[in-house]
Amino acid sequence: AYQSDYQKVKVEALSDAETFNLSGVFGLKGGGVEGKTGIGGAYLQVDYTNNTTASIKEGAKVKAEALSLKADSGDNTILIAESGGAAGKYGVDCSFSLLNANVSTEAQIEGGAEVETRNGVVDENGDNVNLLIDAEETGRFFNISGGVMKGKNVGIGVSTSLTEVKRDTKALIGEADSTSKAKVTAGGDVKVKASNSGWVSTWALAGALSIGARNYDSEGDPAAEEGDNIPSEVGGGNPKSGFSIAGDAAYNHLSGTTEAAIISTDLASTRGGITLEASDDLLTSATTGTAALVVGSGGTSLGIAGSVSVNKSALDIYAYMKDSTVSCPGDVSLTADSKDVLWAVSAGGAGAPAVSDSFTGALAGSVSYNNSSNSILTYLEGVDLSAGEISLSATEKPSGHDNRIIARAGTLDVGGKLGVGVGVAINKTEDQVGSYIKNSRVEASKALSLSSEMGGDYHAAAASLAATWGKVALAGGVSINEISDEVYSGIESDDVASENVTASGDVTLTSSYNTTIFGGGGGFDGSSLASVGVGVVYNSSSAKVKSYIEDAQIDSKKGSVALEASYTGTVDGRSGGAGISKTTQMASSVVVNELANDTEAYISGSQVSAYNSLVAVAQGDEDIAVYDGTIGGSKTVSIGGTATVTTDESDTKAYIENSKVEAKGHGTYTVPKADGSRDTQEVRGVAVIATHDSSLNLWTADLEGAADVGVGATVSVNIFKDSSQAYILGSDVSTTGELSLIHI
Repeated sequence: AYQSDYQKVKVEALSDAETFNLSGVFGLKGGGVEGKTGIGGAYLQVDYTNNTTASIKEGAKVKAEALSLKADSGDNTILIAESGGAAGKYGVDCSFSLLNANVSTEAQIEGGAEVETRNGVVDENGDNVNLLIDAEETGRFFNISGGVMKGKNVGIGVSTSLTEVKRDTKALIGEADSTSKAKVTAGGDVKVKASNSGWVSTWALAGALSIGARNYDSEGDPAAEEGDNIPSEVGGGNPKSGFSIAGDAAYNHLSGTTEAAIISTDLASTRGGITLEASDDLLTSATTGTAALVVGSGGTSLGIAGSVSVNKSALDIYAYMKDSTVSCPGDVSLTADSKDVLWAVSAGGAGAPAVSDSFTGALAGSVSYNNSSNSILTYLEGVDLSAGEISLSATEKPSGHDNRIIARAGTLDVGGKLGVGVGVAINKTEDQVGSYIKNSRVEASKALSLSSEMGGDYHAAAASLAATWGKVALAGGVSINEISDEVYSGIESDDVASENVTASGDVTLTSSYNTTIFGGGGGFDGSSLASVGVGVVYNSSSAKVKSYIEDAQIDSKKGSVALEASYTGTVDGRSGGAGISKTTQMASSVVVNELANDTEAYISGSQVSAYNSLVAVAQGDEDIAVYDGTIGGSKTVSIGGTATVTTDESDTKAYIENSKVEAKGHGTYTVPKADGSRDTQEVRGVAVIATHDSSLNLWTADLEGAADVGVGATVSVNIFKDSSQAYILGSDVSTTGELSLIHI
């Protein structure tokens, strides 16, 4: 029996963990400060595991005015590994830090449990509902390694930071592998919410310094006989070599699931609605910086610096119902939202500026790489659902700014006779954002909507600067974007005769992709003999955007049925090369853009009926900008060239095939105008519309100056094979309004 209106049940598991981990060795030197060899080293490894679970177990029976089931985890971890030192001749420093974090946060009503609530309300952080299932995780992970080593003849510094973070945050009613269903009856609103937030920041910093020396080569001097380093001001002395090497790497690997779900459950809300929310808001950064310097060496000297920053993200953010029977008089909303951002930044600097008869040179390289294969989904699968308004929404967009994935790489090197610098920035994505209904019977007393949206910008930029006052300088910047994302909203069935979807209002399926892809590359150098500066940019976009109905029965009893798919993309490639030399200078710049985006809105193998109008609209809009140039100067020979290649094989389709469709024409629906103006118009009946618009803004330039020979060349190749199609094939189409087929 219920005791009073205040009989509320709360089941909570709360965790708040903070760790600070430090490993450091300051100047660990063999033989002391004046010893020949100095070694610095630090190793730090942290295996972090945190499980937070709040559950109502199988077989439990819970009755309450209201119920709150909550798991809340806060995880804050800092790692710092540092080392450094100095040596008489040879110095080596290595620092390494590794973080393995495995965090599980789960709130669940298990299969076989029975829960009944009346009409009370729980207030948890603004969630005023009758039944709340809430899993939240906030994680802040900071991992840094660094060190500097100084050696008179050889200095080597290496730093590496590796971060592996797996976070599973789940709010669940029922479970897939249970032998019995969960049974839930709620007297008001039901909310199932899972959220992840925080940041992961990994840094690696390394420095190496060789200060050079001379051997005092006086016969009979014990120090000289032993080969010890003697300051050159003592007199005489033979030139000694100096070598400085610095390298670092920062790596982040993110995985896990954020999940809000109803699985294998009989759920009824007698007075309210049902909300499922899964959200992820995470900033991930990998940052590296190196510096290698050789000074004071009169012999052979070489400085080498390299930095690598890597982010890999494979996250699943799901809100769904599966294998369940769900009913409520209120609205049902499923939302999956990702605001995640990836940053990779690397910088390398090397210097061996001395001028002597021996070889002196500096080499620097940096690489920044982002790889994303996230999945953001909302769906109904194997579900019998009846409710008021039903909406499914999946979104991947950054919050507060436009940039979603950013890679930056840069180098600076100065060498006496040779200077080489190369920076590389790469972004690669295969994300999917989708909302779908599959093998389900769905009845909405209001409207039914499915929407999927992806937005945000991809930026890759790399630049190098190299200089020598000796012989040769080479500098190159390379940026690469490979984007293969997928956005879709659909209704489908394995058996068109057995499942159907009905709504009293509109049935709308909307998929949109709106992003900017930016690639920038540049190489700039100068030398007395020969200089080469190169910039390379490669952008590839093969996004797939679709709204579809496949092998399904759809009936809008008092509204319209609309499928809309839109791709809006900007591709911006900017590359430059520059050089100056007394004798020979070469500068080149290359930009390649490849587009093969597919946008579709279609009905296939289905039976669709609309009280008002039925429309399928696919829109493709591509803006391509290319800025490509070189500048150079030399006393003798100056050669410069630019090359740009742009290909566009994008397809935009809207169609109805092998289907039976009916639009009774009692009302209108708003669609794009057929004149390409991006204005709208009202249609009544059946409209199948495909529009595609591409624009190219191309700028190239070469400026070369030389006393004897100056050569400049520009090559541009543009190939457009994009298409738009609107058609009806093998279908029975009936309407009392207009039938429109439009493609532009």
